[in-house]
Amino acid sequence: MGAGLIIFVLAVSGWCREPKENPICIIQTNMGNIEVEMFQNDAPQTVANFIGLAEGKKEFTDKKTGKKVKKPFYDGLIFHRVIKDFMLQGGCPLGKGSS
Repeated sequence: MGAGLIIFVLAVSGWCREPKENPICIIQTNMGNIEVEMFQNDAPQTVANFIGLAEGKKEFTDKKTGKKVKKPFYDGLIFHRVIKDFMLQGGCPLGKGSS
C-alpha cells in the first residue's frame, strides 16, 4: 500500500471526546477511522501540543508559506511511512517525513 493512498485528515475540534481519564481523538482517513487514546497524565505537554495543533488553537509556522498561522495542522496530511501490520507515520507538512 503506497503512503499516498492514506490521507491523514484530523478533525479533532469535533472529534475529541473526554472520557473519565484520557481524551480520545479520531483520525479520519479514506481507509477508515482510527481512535487514539491520549495519555495526558503521562505526557501532558505532548497531548496539549497535539490537540492544540489539531484543533487549530496552537500557532505554528506553515512550511509552505513560511508564515505563522493558527489553523488545523493535520488536516489533509498524509501518512508518509506505512509498514503493513506494524505502524503508520505522519505529521510532516510536506509529506516527506523530513519536517
